[in-house]
This record gives sequence, structure tokens and C-alpha cells, in this order.
Amino acid sequence: MALLGRRLIVKFVEEVNPTQFGDWEEAIALGSIQSSNTNLVSSSNVVEETNTAAATVSERIQQIPHLAFQSVAQEFIASITAVDIKNANQGIVHPIPSDLPPALRLALQNNGIDRIYSHQLEALTKLRAGFDLSITTPTASGKTLCYNLAILESCLKQPQTTALYIFPLKALALDQMRKLRSLVKAMPNNRIKLALMTGDTPANERQHLFIPNPPNILAVSPDLLHHYLYNVRRRDEGEGWRQFLRQLRYCVIDESHTYIGAFGAHFANLMRRLRLAVDAVGGNSQRLQFICSSATIGNPQEMALRFSGRIQQPQRLHLIERSGAGSAGRTLLCLAPNSAANVEASKIVISWLQHNLSGIVFCNSRAAVKGLLGLIQRETQRLGLSYLTSKVAVFYSSLTGDV
Repeated sequence: MALLGRRLIVKFVEEVNPTQFGDWEEAIALGSIQSSNTNLVSSSNVVEETNTAAATVSERIQQIPHLAFQSVAQEFIASITAVDIKNANQGIVHPIPSDLPPALRLALQNNGIDRIYSHQLEALTKLRAGFDLSITTPTASGKTLCYNLAILESCLKQPQTTALYIFPLKALALDQMRKLRSLVKAMPNNRIKLALMTGDTPANERQHLFIPNPPNILAVSPDLLHHYLYNVRRRDEGEGWRQFLRQLRYCVIDESHTYIGAFGAHFANLMRRLRLAVDAVGGNSQRLQFICSSATIGNPQEMALRFSGRIQQPQRLHLIERSGAGSAGRTLLCLAPNSAANVEASKIVISWLQHNLSGIVFCNSRAAVKGLLGLIQRETQRLGLSYLTSKVAVFYSSLTGDV
């Protein structure tokens, strides 16, 4: 049984589909529902609890620091079930370590980085000590710099060092490699070689990535890694990969929460093949350090140990889950479920616009995006606010570049 506002949903053992009542109080009054002596529900108790919850929500709304947000929340107080307010956090920062190579320190400063967060310093310390890492700090907390510092340091001190970056999405790989290139480009007398290999990379260009020497840092997708592990055995074009694997020191698995279910099982086997390939070409897989990064994962240690094949060596893994990054204040409003989500969303968007606020709405399909836009246009026209529609735009992957 579930109670959603005034709607009651009951699932009986004998029925395949649940029975629904639009208004549970009306259903009781009409005799459609009869109270059981063993589980008597008092209407007055429910009303009292509802009033208490509404009073709590009202108090929390008054605590919202931003007056415009507070006004928006007041408009939807009847639908709001909970309010969560997070205060701004200044973060914990440290100076750039003085023992980093001068070229790397200069590159950081040229990119506007004059301090690092506490979790980034923790990651640098642990990677230097030979630990595997599982980084689960929140989105936009600087997880990438956690491992880039140690890897770039190793590449500068030991030019033969190689690192493998595995990204599940091409767009993610492009973005992360752009940031890495910005750092490397700012280094004086830079000799670190970076390479990105995607499904769109021509075959002859892929071969040139390993000539005359393999890249220090190579970014690939799991599918390409699966394909090229076979090339290790091919004499004609496998030598570049063999040299890369022979010198492999780091394996970065970004967005590690992506690898779940059957895909995750295949990926775990791919990591096993990677370790075997490293040993087969004369490298040392035991020296290899695995770095898993994810902001949304429930079992980071278990997954990292399975991917590294070190379930029997849990002491080699260090978990970083506490972020030292600063964060802006945040207010979360939870609304009661609604059978017409787009209608509710259109009202919220119009309220934003009336309060001169900007925002973003995520929909689960292109049709839903277009449907929401149509609702906003019709509702603003009905309210005499049609001028607001020019402030609303849609975005989805199939839009052309000139839209």
C-alpha cells in the first residue's frame, strides 16, 4: 500500500495490477474502503500529521536564504514534502607542494591553479606511496587533478612512464584530455606525449601515435582497449602497444560506476586481460596502480578491488570520499509525485522566469523536451506572459550546430 498525497494505491495478492483510489477520504466515505480493526487508520490522525508536516515545510521555506527562491517555494508549498538547505562551504586548501617538479608547478600556476584541495593532496601522497585509489568525492570537486598531479610528476621524473586513461564516453575523453593538454602545453621544455584514440581515429593515425615512441598518457574506450589487446600478439603492428604495456604504471578508470551488470562483468574481465598482457610483454602488473573515479557509486571499494584483481589485498586500496573542495549553498525542494510531471515542471519554469531566475530542466526523451516547451508556450500565452517564451530554449543531441 502506498499513499501519494490523497491518492491511495493498494496491491492485493490476488490481483496482477494495483487498485487505485484518487481520494482516499472520499473512498472511505463512499464505503469503497473499510477500516480493519487490526490496522485502523484514523482520518483525524492523518490530517493532524499532514498539518504538522506542512508547518515544518513552511518553517524550512522561511529559512531559504535567497528571497527569489523562497518566493518560488511559497508558490508550490502545497506540493512540497521536504526542504533541504545546504550552506556554502569554503573548502580546505593547501599551497601547491614545493616538492613537485618546477615545470609542473609552473604549468599549474599558468592555468590559474595556485592551491590544491585537501583531497587532492591526499591523493598525491597516496599515489606516491604506491597505493591504488578509489575517489568518490562529489561532482566538480577536482577528482581529475587528484591523479593527474602524480601521473604527470612520474612522467617528468621517469620519461618512460606510461599511463592508460579509460573513459566510457568519447565526449568525456575529449573534455578530460583538453584539460590535460592545457597543463602539459604550459610546461617549459615539455616532452610528455599525450594521445587520444577513439573509434573515429583513422588506422594510419593510430599507428603514428606509437612512433617513434608510445605516448606517456593514452586515453581509450573499453572497446578499443579490448580490440588492441589482440594486437599485442601481432608482430607487424603490435610492438608499439607492447612497449606501452611494458612501461605501464597507472590505469585510470573514470566514471567507474558505468561498469555494472553484464557490461561490468565484461569490463572486469578486460582488466584481467590487461594485467595478463602487461606480464606477457615483460612488464609488472603488480607494480601497476589502479585509480577509479566516480561521484555516484555505492560500493567503491568492492568495485575497485574487483577491477584491480586485488580482492585478497585490500590494504593496497585507499578510499578518498571526503572532499576538501568548496561548494556553493544549495536548496533542495522535494515535491509530491504527480501524474502530470510536465504540467508541474512548466509551472515551475514560468515561476523562475517571473522571478528573473535561470534554470535547467532534464527530461528523459526528446519528445518530453518538446512537450514541455509546448506546455510552457501555451500556459504563458493563457496568462498573458507570452513574452517569457523567448527566454526558453531546448537542447538535445540531434540539434544541428546552426540552431
